[in-house]
Amino acid sequence: MDRGVGAAVRPLSESDRKDLAIQALAGSETVSDLAARHGMSRKFVYQQTHKARAALDDAFSPATPDAEVLFELAVTKTWLRQVIVGRFCCSFDTAGEVSGLSWRGSGGRSATAEWERDRYR
Repeated sequence: MDRGVGAAVRPLSESDRKDLAIQALAGSETVSDLAARHGMSRKFVYQQTHKARAALDDAFSPATPDAEVLFELAVTKTWLRQVIVGRFCCSFDTAGEVSGLSWRGSGGRSATAEWERDRYR
């Protein structure tokens, strides 16, 4: 069936378009034969085939592993002390607000005081 320029195209359902693309990908018939049998242009068949191939490529592409290194962080003694002091002196409530805690280190001194004492050793 030869389709002229501007010829009306009957709309295909989503299911029919998927079937058409699958048949084209399978290669059991030529694109010309498929287009003629369904009353569509070869361009339309190729468009559906490309959509299906892109969906298949996306579905079977390797996923990014969760164990992939996203960034590296240089950890120094000073940085580690700040993290530890921040962890024991402050907490975050559910709204993200910082609230202080009354955590005390050994000897009744606050963790900040101990950190300051150790900072200059």
